[in-house]
Amino acid sequence: MEMDKQIYLELRNRTPSDVKELVLDNCKSIEGKIEGLTDEFEELEFLSTINVGLIFISNLPKLNKLKKLELKTPVSS
Repeated sequence: MEMDKQIYLELRNRTPSDVKELVLDNCKSIEGKIEGLTDEFEELEFLSTINVGLIFISNLPKLNKLKKLELKTPVSS
């Protein structure tokens, strides 16, 4: 599943400003960038992007309350 669609599903009828934890593990990142995550996630404290294939995080929005960011990628053999 693409990252922006996964974010939509994770919202579960909440507004982005109500979300404190967001798990995007195993979803697809187009071009290795974060997609669909905006400054509206102002209360976000935990973000997990394990096995997403991120190459760049330069477009990560300003998340002032973020306490933990997981960026693990699988090791190539």
